Amino acid sequence: MIITLNIICTTFARGNIHKRLLKSILNDSFNPLKLKINFILIDQNKRDAYFENKKYGKINLEIIGSSQIGISSSRNIGLKRVKKGYVWFLDDDCIVPKGTFNKIIYYLNQNKHGFSFVAENFENKPFRVWPKKKHSYNFLSTWYLSFTINSIFPYKKGMFCDLDLGQPLKYGSCEDLDFSIRYFKKLVFIPEILIIHKDIKKSMSYEKIFKYASGFGYVCRKHMPIGLAILFFSCLVIAKHLIDDFDLRRFYYALKGRLLGFFRLC
Repeated sequence: MIITLNIICTTFARGNIHKRLLKSILNDSFNPLKLKINFILIDQNKRDAYFENKKYGKINLEIIGSSQIGISSSRNIGLKRVKKGYVWFLDDDCIVPKGTFNKIIYYLNQNKHGFSFVAENFENKPFRVWPKKKHSYNFLSTWYLSFTINSIFPYKKGMFCDLDLGQPLKYGSCEDLDFSIRYFKKLVFIPEILIIHKDIKKSMSYEKIFKYASGFGYVCRKHMPIGLAILFFSCLVIAKHLIDDFDLRRFYYALKGRLLGFFRLC
């Protein structure tokens, strides 16, 4: 049975960076009789809409031009193009290492409900630390793991992303977390798969810390009452970690973003 994998990728004012991603996908070897890849690229271009559909090596490539700006609105456009199979939200600055798609075929045959994996180059305490062994999701681990991972999940009609979340909006993060809380019930975390997030940096600007934190606060408010408890716990963890490192300014923006996002004051 052929597995259909719909990769939804959004790009905005980043030149041809997505071509590096496409090249890494084409350089990987997999059996097209076992895996069919539909790559759906939404180009947020501030121009009139356009549509292209063509064969690109071993994959089917759709390019959709959209004047709507925002990662969530663009992903929703991509979701409307999906008919069946699995979905993978993939950033345009990622690189897929060789051997990844054979692993995807193997683990999807073992886990019909999908799975998650790391899409970072490094760990960064206190939140970017991942299990070293296969880990089954529960409600709390969804909150923890969905910060910095990718997921491949079965498509269901009616799936959508919250339009208030994601870059470049004021609640500029946690669109994946919110999506995971609403739709992922039986995923597992697979440490053997690693996607390279080429352009991510260990240190974030204070503005970025604030936007990420505000998105988290927004999601905590949305998923009450457990969200309130998780917001309180995360503030304690951030306080201990950053104060121990004498990084009070980072703590200020992380705390401020969480509280303003929770009370919808951004």
